[in-house]
Amino acid sequence: MIYEIKHKSDFQTGVTLTARVPEAQADKKALHTIMKEQPEFLLPFRHRVIDGEIEFAYQIGSCGKFAYLPGKRPVDEYINLLIGIVQPLVDCGDLFMSPYSFLLKTDYLYFDKNVKTAKFMYIPSALPCSEYSDLKNMITEIAKQSQITDVILENKVVWAIQDFKPDEFLRMLKSYKPENPETPENPETPEKTENTEKLEKLEKDDININFSSEKEPAKKGFFEFMKNKKNKKQMTEKPAPAKKTPDIQAPEDIDGDLTQLIENLDSGPAKFRYIGTGGHPEIIEIDIAEGGIFTIGRFDISAGVKQSDFEFEAKTKAVSRRHAAVEKTAEGYCLVDLASSAGTFLDGQKLPQNAPFKLEQGSKVSFGFSGADYIWEQ
Repeated sequence: MIYEIKHKSDFQTGVTLTARVPEAQADKKALHTIMKEQPEFLLPFRHRVIDGEIEFAYQIGSCGKFAYLPGKRPVDEYINLLIGIVQPLVDCGDLFMSPYSFLLKTDYLYFDKNVKTAKFMYIPSALPCSEYSDLKNMITEIAKQSQITDVILENKVVWAIQDFKPDEFLRMLKSYKPENPETPENPETPEKTENTEKLEKLEKDDININFSSEKEPAKKGFFEFMKNKKNKKQMTEKPAPAKKTPDIQAPEDIDGDLTQLIENLDSGPAKFRYIGTGGHPEIIEIDIAEGGIFTIGRFDISAGVKQSDFEFEAKTKAVSRRHAAVEKTAEGYCLVDLASSAGTFLDGQKLPQNAPFKLEQGSKVSFGFSGADYIWEQ
């Protein structure tokens, strides 16, 4: 069954998601258990009866969308994340819950960075809101977004997704231990150890995709390979014929509004234009398609990997490593504060964390309170 999920953002209460179920279809046994146990893997919600329906209202609070998380993760974090997503679906029967009542879409998968736990939206209904294929698709999407340097583990996950079985997937993750053989004293004639023999066996047992070429190393992760393959295809395609540049009319021959013409010529990606003090970047371009997300933060060398799509300098005060995000929807652009330390301000009002608010032409946005002030242009 497809449920209508409504969003509401409020400066006082943050973001609230609501869904309604006919009272006769509600799974009251699961509802009673959830209210009593308050499982940590669920978004907390309250409920009330309205005109023969039960309305469930979910508070996001300190949870942010999974899509806002950085793409690269250490192996341990990657494993714990996947276990934290699949394990509740396997164990939920102990709480009289159904795995098919979890809303298995990445758009409704959240992550609480305070307790480092994935949070689901659960609809207590006798009718399912998800299918088995939704879980496989969700895990595939998460694996694509979550890059790691351990090629063996990445390929094991890809292999397991092909014929996805939750129990086997969990066993593989829990038993996996990365092999890090020590560098031999004589690199020219390395001695095979027990660890290196295990490593070679794992590589043979996993998906055997030949990535080798004269210009490319053979050992690559599956998702990195697919990305490179797409880039190569674009490079080998024949370039489109050059378009003929239209003749430019003299100003006296132009009909219509000259100001409108200039605006059209100057059109481009949406952007933040700097109006503050302190020497911050003049322009932050936001070039994303509908459904895209652009994150903004501060560079931190100790993080090891880039944390945001755009990063202020490391010395920038009051801007967090992962500070805010811009998301493009069918209705336009939205600004989200990613639970930053100093806050994000829209037209002088501090945004509640993880709640999207619409950006309008000329909106003033401040990242923190130390001069990183910008005007929104689209």
